[in-house]
Amino acid sequence: MKGQIIFQFIIAAVIFFSIVLFIITYLNSTVSAFGNDAFADALQAKAAQISEVLVKNPGVWNGSTPAALGIAAGWPVLNQTKMELLGKYCSSDFEGLRRLLGLDERVSDFSEKELTAGIKIFRDNIGVLDCGPDPPSARTGSVKRFAVSEDGRLLSIEVFMW
Repeated sequence: MKGQIIFQFIIAAVIFFSIVLFIITYLNSTVSAFGNDAFADALQAKAAQISEVLVKNPGVWNGSTPAALGIAAGWPVLNQTKMELLGKYCSSDFEGLRRLLGLDERVSDFSEKELTAGIKIFRDNIGVLDCGPDPPSARTGSVKRFAVSEDGRLLSIEVFMW
């Protein structure tokens, strides 16, 4: 009788630890997937926020340096001069542009990595503005908007984050 109780205890302990191990493994895999999805969603939201600021805000430009970022002449029209100023500012002080865009702050609690953004504006499929470093092959968040230039031509604005 005594041997039977020990055998039942061992079987129960094995089953219990198997269930606990399965639950820990399952939680680990689902929580990390949730963290990656949340980070991608946060990058998508940040790209949308940046594009909103660019196309709907007239901005405040002190010479070639923006005090407040924006290239709109009035929605949905974008100012050609401000687009040129943004291109010059981007090429001369990209870190300053990152600070103005709020990319020096963490986008979520799930990652400590430094964020980078790129801005591209096309008119008739010809690049008007290319701001930022070349993105890696896997971009995490991007937003494409359409606006009109002051001469009435269609503009395509893409903001991408990684």
